[in-house]
Amino acid sequence: MFARMELERPALFLPPLHRVPIRAGNVVEITGPSSSAKSEILLQAAVNCILPKEWNGVHFGGLERAVAFIDLDCRFDVLRLYDVLKLRIMSAHGSAHGTHGDLIEICPTKSLMVSQADLLDDDLLLSCMKRFFYIRCYSSSEFLSTLKTMHPGYISSSEGLAVKLYILIIDSIGAFHWNDRACQLPTKEDRTWKKLSLEKLTESVVQEINKIREVQPLLVLASKVTLFGAAVPTNGAQRFPLR
Repeated sequence: MFARMELERPALFLPPLHRVPIRAGNVVEITGPSSSAKSEILLQAAVNCILPKEWNGVHFGGLERAVAFIDLDCRFDVLRLYDVLKLRIMSAHGSAHGTHGDLIEICPTKSLMVSQADLLDDDLLLSCMKRFFYIRCYSSSEFLSTLKTMHPGYISSSEGLAVKLYILIIDSIGAFHWNDRACQLPTKEDRTWKKLSLEKLTESVVQEINKIREVQPLLVLASKVTLFGAAVPTNGAQRFPLR
């Protein structure tokens, strides 16, 4: 994906991934302007996490772990997730059979040819999707409530089982900034203005994420749109903005 992006958008600056601490217990923020492939990076990370390392003798190189994807800007496309996952599965099957073409020869003695689409393992696809948990929030209060439900580092599946999370993905963590800022102004009808300030909201989000990490050391990946120039590192933190 990175190689393709470099060809299509040579001006796009990609972070030095060998220096990014992508491991359980850490928080990685990906910043950049709109349409700089931040969500795509998060999607690729999610797919790599939910894929198994190996399935029926075919190597996929995944982690076979659960992912919680919190969508704050409501732009997530489940069909894009399905297409990326499907292509990864078919590509692995094609590599296992020594070809990346449209047709794969299964039995040379009988000249049996099948398409890569026929090699798409529905059971594998379903197993992967069961490890992907999608959550859409429409306000900061919903976002905070969602984080509170994840304090043990687990999430409830459709079968009612508690699933241990490995990666928590937050797409567009600053999506509600302007809405929250507008809500800070008291109206004529509301003179008893007692709402959380923007600073308090941010602190609350950080506190809830830290509570989750204290109980369960998972990897947190968050994207944020850069509105006013490149991100400036604070408190000695390393940031790799996408330009």
